[in-house]
Order: sequence, then structure tokens, then C-alpha cells
Amino acid sequence: VMGLSIVFKNIFQKQNDHQMNDIYQNSKNTSEYNAIFGGKNIQLDNQHFQGATLNSIFGSIELDLRQAYIDKDVIIDATAIFGGIEIKVPEHIHVQLNATSIFGGVDNDHKNTHTQQEITLYINTNCIFGGIDIE
Repeated sequence: VMGLSIVFKNIFQKQNDHQMNDIYQNSKNTSEYNAIFGGKNIQLDNQHFQGATLNSIFGSIELDLRQAYIDKDVIIDATAIFGGIEIKVPEHIHVQLNATSIFGGVDNDHKNTHTQQEITLYINTNCIFGGIDIE
């Protein structure tokens, strides 16, 4: 099952590679947050958000973007190994999730509104004995 998921993930992922590469190149000021055997609570009130890398190893990270200023498509790369990550997204942002889990899970409770001029938050996740929640 794991082998098939990796094979099919690579097939579907190639379709979005060009679009993702453009977004990565335009996101030069991304932030990196790490929680190792501890916890982090990041609340970006009235701050410009341009993307982030989240790494949680035996720890937890809570990233609150509900009051952040997001004006273009951005990417969050999140990895949870024996840890947890919670990402709170504004209602007007569209979320596109790409998840890989091994003995872990990703729970996406965010409601996409599907308007024409929507900003997309691309969330790439890797979970190994961990969990990621998107609200």
C-alpha cells in the first residue's frame, strides 16, 4: 500500500510541479519554525505572510494565520515526526493539500469557498507517527 501511494503520488504531483516551482521562486522570504521536544505558538496578526516551513519532532506547533495578510498564493511545507502541527487558515483562503502519512494523519477541516479570484495556500505535509490539523 505504501509503495502504491508513493507511485501514484508522484504521477499526480508532476502535474502541479510547474505551478509550485513558480510559487517557490517567488517566495523568497519564507519563515522556518522548528519545535523539537517542545512547543511553539505562532500568531501572525497583521503581518505579511509569504510561506513557511514547519518541523515538529516530538513537539507541537500552532500556526495561526487568521489575522495575517496573505495577498498571493503561498506554500507551507509541514513535517510532523512523533509530533503535531495545527494550522489555522482564514476563511477566504483556498487550501490545496498534498499529504504523505506513515502511521500518522492529516485532518483538513477548512472549508473552501470556491470563488474565482481566490488566493490558494498550498500545504505539503509529511507525517510519521504524527498529526497535522488544518482549520
